Amino acid sequence: MSNLKKIRTPAGICIGTHIAINGKRGIHIEQHGKKDDLLPEQIVEFITGRPVERIIFADVKRVENMI
Repeated sequence: MSNLKKIRTPAGICIGTHIAINGKRGIHIEQHGKKDDLLPEQIVEFITGRPVERIIFADVKRVENMI
């Protein structure tokens, strides 16, 4: 597995690898012999317990100005 494809938390924990799911960017997770492929919307739904229609990303310039 390439380091460029790994998805890590800020603490450096590898949580999966980047994959394409129906043309969208997703994550492939393997843990204890089980595998799953998830989209970002699915992960947000699991965390919040609410349905997510879509994720709207902030403009990069706007985010940089907030830092």
